[in-house]
Amino acid sequence: MLDPWRERDACGVGFVARADGARTRDILSLALTAVARLAHRGAASNDKSGDGAGVLTQIPHRLLGVGPVERVALGMFFLPPQGVDEAVDLIEGALVSLGMSVLGWRVVPVDAGVLGPLAAASQPAIRQVFVGPPSGPANAQAWERRLYLARRVIERRAANAGLEIFVCSLSCRTVVYKALLVGTELPGFYADLRSPLFETGIAVFHQRYSTNTLPSWPLAQPFRLLAHNGQLGSVLVE
Repeated sequence: MLDPWRERDACGVGFVARADGARTRDILSLALTAVARLAHRGAASNDKSGDGAGVLTQIPHRLLGVGPVERVALGMFFLPPQGVDEAVDLIEGALVSLGMSVLGWRVVPVDAGVLGPLAAASQPAIRQVFVGPPSGPANAQAWERRLYLARRVIERRAANAGLEIFVCSLSCRTVVYKALLVGTELPGFYADLRSPLFETGIAVFHQRYSTNTLPSWPLAQPFRLLAHNGQLGSVLVE
C-alpha cells in the first residue's frame, strides 16, 4: 500500500483572479502569499537551492511604463551569461524577420544573494525585450500567433548556434517570472514583484517538486501558458 504521506510529494499550483478583470496589486500579493505557503509541496537541495517557483501574470504596464494594453509585447528570457550580446542579436533578428520591431531591452533587477550555491552557479542572464506589433490593423490573437512563431524561430536558431537561450514568455498579454528557488524567495529575488506598481488581474503560481528530471532554471514553472502539478511525461507544454 502507498504511504499516504507520499501523496504530498507533488508540485503545488494555484490561480488567483478578479471576476471583474480589474488589474490590482492585491492579486499578485495573494499569489505570492499562496506560493510561499506551498513550501511543503516543493523541494530543495541540501544547499537550499529550490526546485523552482514562479508566477504568470498579465504584463505590468504601469511598472514597465508601457502601453496601451496589447500594443507592446514583452519577452522574458534566460540568456547565457557569457553570450548575452550574441543572444540579443539572434533574438532581434528573429523578431524583425517576422515583421515586428524591437523597442528596447531591459535588465531585470534581481538579487542573486537569495539563491543557493547550485542555483547561483547556473543562474542565467535575465532580460526583457519590448516588441512592437507587425504593421497593419491591430489584432491581439493574430499577434500572439506571430509571437509564438517568433519563439519557435528563436529556439531553432539558438540550437543551431549552440546558444542556451530559454524563452520564459513572449506575449502581448502575459509574462512569466520564475527562478530556481523556493516560493518564499521569489519576491526577494525579483525586485519587480515587490513593486506597488505591479498590477494584474490574474496570477498563476507554482512551486516545483522535481520527479524524473533534475531541477533547472528552464524547468521551473509556470510555463508560457499554464502550470501543472503532476508528471506529463512526453507531453509538450507550450
